Amino acid sequence: MSVNLNMDLISSGFNQMTQAAAPISKKQFWVAAYLAALHRLPAAEALQEAEEALRMADERWQRSEVVGHFRYTHEFELGQAFLPPAQDPG
Repeated sequence: MSVNLNMDLISSGFNQMTQAAAPISKKQFWVAAYLAALHRLPAAEALQEAEEALRMADERWQRSEVVGHFRYTHEFELGQAFLPPAQDPG
């Protein structure tokens, strides 16, 4: 009986590991990069490193689809491309 219980625990753990993780937003990625950099760098350098990490990740995962939006860009997933701001015709 304990063998079956252990196999169930192993199976459920494996199922959780193999499920696709939800994509993170640019803001979540930046915060994680910044906090990771703070463990080894002063705050100003950690800020620069987080900005560079976000830029590199965004370039790496760039998608070809372009979206118009009414939200801040940091709320979107990494790699999302955006339409340039509309020019005022006046």
